[in-house]
Amino acid sequence: FFVVVNLEISEALIAEFGLKFKRLAADVCYDSYMEDLPELTGRKVAVIGGGPAGMAAALSAKDNGVPEENIIVLERDVRLGGILEQCIHTGFGLTYFGEELSGPEYADRFVKLMDETKIAVKLNTMVLNITKENQVIATNKEDGLITINAKAIILAMGCRERPRGALDIAGSRPA
Repeated sequence: FFVVVNLEISEALIAEFGLKFKRLAADVCYDSYMEDLPELTGRKVAVIGGGPAGMAAALSAKDNGVPEENIIVLERDVRLGGILEQCIHTGFGLTYFGEELSGPEYADRFVKLMDETKIAVKLNTMVLNITKENQVIATNKEDGLITINAKAIILAMGCRERPRGALDIAGSRPA
C-alpha cells in the first residue's frame, strides 16, 4: 500500500516550509495518483477521530451488528484518547460508565474497550479527502496514500482549544 513519489527534498527545505510544503506535495501528487490508490478494504464503517466520541461510535457500530473487521478508526495522533487526555477534572463517564471519571480515565476506559475488539485502528493517519462516493482518502507512513470505501463515515474529530489570537474574529470575547 505504498505510493512512491520520486522527489529529492532537502532537510533544510522541509524545515523552512514545514506543513505548507507537505500540503503542496499532497496537492501536486493527489490527481496523478487517485486512479492508482490501493483500496485498504471495503469497510462498512469508517470513523474519523480516535477520541472518546470516535471510540464510542466504533464500539456502538459493533454492538449494533457491524462485524468488527468491517470497522476502522482513523486517528491523526500517535495514540487514541483525544483532547480529554488534558482534562484532569472529573465529570466524565457518569452516563456511559456509571461513575465519575477524569478526562484521562474516561479516555483510557474507551481505549481498553477498543483493545478487547478486533476493530482496526490506524494511528498517525491524516484524512485528506472524503468523496461523494463515501471514499476516505488518507495517508500515513506505514501505508502511504490509501483509500477506504465505506458505507458509513462517522466524523468524530472533536475540538481543539485555540487562544483568541489564533482566531480571526474581531473583539475581546470571541465565542
